[in-house]
Amino acid sequence: MLLSVPCNTDALNISEAVCDCFTNPHTLEQLIRDSEDGRLRFTPFKWKSTALANGFPGLILFLASQPKVVPHLIHEYVLRLKTSIEKEGIGGLGLFSGVAGICFALDCVYKRTGAYHKLLSTLQTQLLNRIEQDLIKPLETKAPYPCCYYDTMQGLSGIGRYLLEHISSPSCARIVKKIIHSLIQITEPILIEKRQVPGWYLCSSDPMQGRSAALFNKGSFNLGLAHGIPGVLAFLSIAKLRNVELPRQNEAIERIVSWIRGKKLMRDNYPCWPSAISFEQELEECAPKRERAQDAWCYGTPGVARSLMLAGKALDDPELRKFAASAFIGVMNRAPEAWYLPEAMLCHGLSGLLLIAKKMQGESECDFIEIQGLKQRVIDRYDPLSLFGFHDLREKKDATPYRVSNPGFLDGSIGVALTLLSLEREDLPNWDLPFMLA
Repeated sequence: MLLSVPCNTDALNISEAVCDCFTNPHTLEQLIRDSEDGRLRFTPFKWKSTALANGFPGLILFLASQPKVVPHLIHEYVLRLKTSIEKEGIGGLGLFSGVAGICFALDCVYKRTGAYHKLLSTLQTQLLNRIEQDLIKPLETKAPYPCCYYDTMQGLSGIGRYLLEHISSPSCARIVKKIIHSLIQITEPILIEKRQVPGWYLCSSDPMQGRSAALFNKGSFNLGLAHGIPGVLAFLSIAKLRNVELPRQNEAIERIVSWIRGKKLMRDNYPCWPSAISFEQELEECAPKRERAQDAWCYGTPGVARSLMLAGKALDDPELRKFAASAFIGVMNRAPEAWYLPEAMLCHGLSGLLLIAKKMQGESECDFIEIQGLKQRVIDRYDPLSLFGFHDLREKKDATPYRVSNPGFLDGSIGVALTLLSLEREDLPNWDLPFMLA
């Protein structure tokens, strides 16, 4: 399948070309089967049918966000999503990979078309019924707490952000308050090796350490908006801005802010952050090291800066807002090559930075930043000879890089197309809610 080549490669035309990839559900199904079986002449792509990140929910969200919604096409993919749920189950509750993500996608469709209310209601009830047992009670046990229980991607922060949109529902409001209470709890200090450290400490065996486990053999403190404490900070701040506030919530926000500010490095006279702080660095047994860090949404200074800006707004703290703006201005002042973002994807690519830049441009402290050059860099990565319009750069287990064209929302062409479309149209639904930026 080759994409159409737009006459003008502008944002709207590219978004339409990517959308054209999905007008035939049978073709996509065959591509998925060929990818899973290794029969593609392209590199096999990521696909998990029930995940917002790279499955049918992300595609449904994309189609529901188009200027002209095609209900019968959305319905074809909703049917395939239901079949996948019946065959595979859903598993987790998270926003990018579980029940909350499916609910979010269906909620966007419901708000545009009025359809699928019964299915949405059933899944949302399942979500509310499972949160306490699956995610809140485990955080009542002895620390350290795995970040998958509280982060943006899989945990309470991301799920809470979705449920904030339904805060008028008493059942949702009750769970949101429980989520906030749990997140406040993880900001309390804990004892590790008889030393007091922040409650978001991750032990060396936490799955999120991944390849970094050898670097953090005594554990670490994650600084990514996707999996670390900035995601918690963003959610607590957004909740307060939405007038949902519990006792000690302000103190929790201030505690996280103080810690993040204390871990800053300086680059060209602007604040920046590494992806994580080691246990030894936290105890000041060795200084934080400047690393070759990406300026991405998932990890890097842009996501941290945005979380600090939200905290500054929630606390009504002009100095904190100015500090957050300074960090982001430093990113935008760097040469694009120094962002280390070779591809266009949302998670760890140029579209994620562009999305944050658009949000930061709306703040008075950053309203002068220019994003057209960044937008053009995203557009320039459009490749009509690729499977879905854009490539992602990944690494094999042996660290060998390879390129793949993913269809998905988080690290695929759908997310890039939505980012470009949102820059041209102000009337899109709240499609970027999962990224915890506003």
